Amino acid sequence: MSVRDPSALRIDHVSIAVRDVEAALAFFRQCLPIEMRHTPRPGYIDDFKWCDFSVGGFTVELIEPGRPDSFVSRFLDRRGEGLHHLSIEVRDLDPLVTRLEADGIRVVGRFRAADGDQTAFISPRSAQGVLIQFWQDPTMSDT
Repeated sequence: MSVRDPSALRIDHVSIAVRDVEAALAFFRQCLPIEMRHTPRPGYIDDFKWCDFSVGGFTVELIEPGRPDSFVSRFLDRRGEGLHHLSIEVRDLDPLVTRLEADGIRVVGRFRAADGDQTAFISPRSAQGVLIQFWQDPTMSDT
């Protein structure tokens, strides 16, 4: 499989940074027929609290600061509430990141979880102003 193979990628979710997840959920429940996937919970690090829901089969994630000096707090201070990142699921993250870096694309963060999930973030300066998260889920199907 080539890392340029579109079948190896899937839009997973969009993430919206908010000051208060519960208030944002109330808004989305009022406006849209949402279906909760994960109720509000702490993130994998203490920087954020998150939840996600589906709208018409598409996933929207909400993130709020977990502490005053978190990356979500800094984002909100600079930009206010709104689109935080676009998450794209990939089958094999390492060759993709290697190719992106060789092409001069700036990778601004990586994380590997104990369960095999891993992620890499591409700088908004390299991606037309959007933070892009590439997410490798070890359970992603090869079909």
